[in-house]
Amino acid sequence: MEDKIDYHRFMESMFCGWCYDNRIEGYRRYENVYNYLEHQLLEQHKVGVSLHTACGYKSPRRFHHKMRDWLTLRDPIPMKFLKALKVDMDILETTLNLDRKEFQRIVEKRPVPAVFVICRSPIAPQTCKIPPSETEEEAIEYVRKVAVTHKIPCLIECPEIKTIWCDPEGKVRSTLFPPSMKVTARHVRFSFLRE
Repeated sequence: MEDKIDYHRFMESMFCGWCYDNRIEGYRRYENVYNYLEHQLLEQHKVGVSLHTACGYKSPRRFHHKMRDWLTLRDPIPMKFLKALKVDMDILETTLNLDRKEFQRIVEKRPVPAVFVICRSPIAPQTCKIPPSETEEEAIEYVRKVAVTHKIPCLIECPEIKTIWCDPEGKVRSTLFPPSMKVTARHVRFSFLRE
């Protein structure tokens, strides 16, 4: 890779980057957990269990709004709900371990990112294309050079997997987002933040 940034290619990437992202086709964090919870929900519907009353909700409408947040793992899932679904915590842990293995497989594969974000302002980040690269290291090096040359922080975001920051001094930091679960006496919380 050359030391200088091709100015015309860089400017073109600023206008064409919005239509790309760095998602991995077919990968969704917590895929096995989602499938297990959906399976348990369908099983309870077949039996005819009234989940909203089992969870202490009088209003089915309010319960369904909360249930949507629980099943998408965005809110902590109450133990009452998991018991109403007849969720086996050992099976839930096993599905989480399958998701962790899939995450590790994706991380080891080191997918090559297609776009990065220039962080000029938190209100208006700018997405730019990365020139075709053979490896993740080449793509990171290109973004690092852009950050140093233009003296502005840049970010490579691989949704649900990791974030790579390149600062204007040339430092590169990477943060992974592995699937994780925290169990308390009242809730089960799935993390969507970095660890």
